[in-house]
Amino acid sequence: MKINKSQKISLKVILLFTIAIFSTFVGDYLHSFLGDWKCLGSGILNDSIYNPIYKYCNYAECGFHDPTWHWGYRHWLYLVMCITLFIIQIIDIISFADSKQADA
Repeated sequence: MKINKSQKISLKVILLFTIAIFSTFVGDYLHSFLGDWKCLGSGILNDSIYNPIYKYCNYAECGFHDPTWHWGYRHWLYLVMCITLFIIQIIDIISFADSKQADA
């Protein structure tokens, strides 16, 4: 059975999105490798509407937040790498769809 061009493109798209979905699980299990850290949350010391003072974490001045994981530098690099590879693959799929040689 011969696979035609649209089926090859469809399989590439399915594979691309499957890999993208599974790569989202990496950050949930490799916190220490990616340099993430868990904070205690901000905790309000002064409950003023105009100038709240936070007792604990004020990471990136994001305001009040519950305990959470903050991304480390390697996590941001991992995100940029995944987005870059995704864009490269999309361009490859588009160029494959436009190529005349794939019809043969």
